[in-house]
Amino acid sequence: MIANGECGHEAPASVSATGPRGVRAGAVIAVALAAGFLVWLLVIRDDSSSSSSTSATGSVGVPPTAANKSDLVALQGKAGHRIYWAGSLSGKQIEMTLASNGRTYVRYLNPGVKIGEQTPQLTVGTYPVTNALGALMKVSKKSGAIVAKLPNGGLVVTNKSLPTDVYIAYPHENVQIDVYDPDASKALALAKSGNVVPVK
Repeated sequence: MIANGECGHEAPASVSATGPRGVRAGAVIAVALAAGFLVWLLVIRDDSSSSSSTSATGSVGVPPTAANKSDLVALQGKAGHRIYWAGSLSGKQIEMTLASNGRTYVRYLNPGVKIGEQTPQLTVGTYPVTNALGALMKVSKKSGAIVAKLPNGGLVVTNKSLPTDVYIAYPHENVQIDVYDPDASKALALAKSGNVVPVK
C-alpha cells in the first residue's frame, strides 16, 4: 500500500501547500494511510482555486501517542481545528497523531497492535481544507465516484478506484474528514452511519 516508501497524504492540486508535498509525522502514519495518499493523488486532485490549505494555529506536531477522549480534546487546541473521530470503540486502543501542517489522525488499534506500528487499522483523519464541501462536491462528479448524503448537508464521497478511503465534508467547515479501513465496505458504512463526529 506504500507508494515509493511514502506514508501519508499528499495535498490535492487545488491546495496551496506550504510544506513538502508528502507528509510524515515522526515515524508514523501507518501503512493504513498510504491508501489515502493515493486517493489524494489519483482521485481528490482538483484544479480549482476554491480550495486551499488552512494553516493550523499553534500546530507543533505530536507523534503517534496513546490517547483517550480527553487527550483528543486537548489535541484540538494544538491542531487549531475540530477533530473528528468514531467515538470509543470496544476493544480498540486509540492512537492520535498531529502532523506539523495540522492534519490529525485518530487510529483504532486492534488488540496486540503497538502504538506507531505501521499496520492497516481503522483511521479517522481530519485535514484543514478551505471550503472542504465545495472541493468534495467537485470530486463527487469524477468517474467512479460513490456518493451519499448526510444530515445537516454533509457529503460522503469515495471512489471505486480506491474505496478504502471515504471522505466527508460539511457546510461552513474548513476541514475534510477521511475515514480509512482496510475493508472498504466498513469504511463506507462508518462514514454513512453518522457516527464520525467532532470530539467534544
